[in-house]
Amino acid sequence: MHSTSNTNISNAIQSLTIIDERLVDASFIPEEQLLAMCVAGTMLIGELMMCPPCMYTDDEVSYVSRMIERIDGAYTEFHCGDMNDAE
Repeated sequence: MHSTSNTNISNAIQSLTIIDERLVDASFIPEEQLLAMCVAGTMLIGELMMCPPCMYTDDEVSYVSRMIERIDGAYTEFHCGDMNDAE
C-alpha cells in the first residue's frame, strides 16, 4: 500500500500505544530497555510534530500530549534513579 500522511500518523499513534502499554510496568523494565522506549517514543512524537496540526483529530492531539508527559515522567524516574544510585 502507498504510504500517506494519514497512514503514517496512524502507524505512529499505534506505535505510541504499544509504548504506552509497556510503560505501565516501567518499574519492572530493565533500565536500558526503558531508556530505549523513551527515546523511541520521543522520536515518534518528534516525527508527529512535523505534520501540520490540521492532520490530527482532537483525540490524537490529546493522546500525544499525554504521551509526552508519560514519557517525560518515565525518563525523569529513570534519570532520578541513576542520580540516587550515584549517591
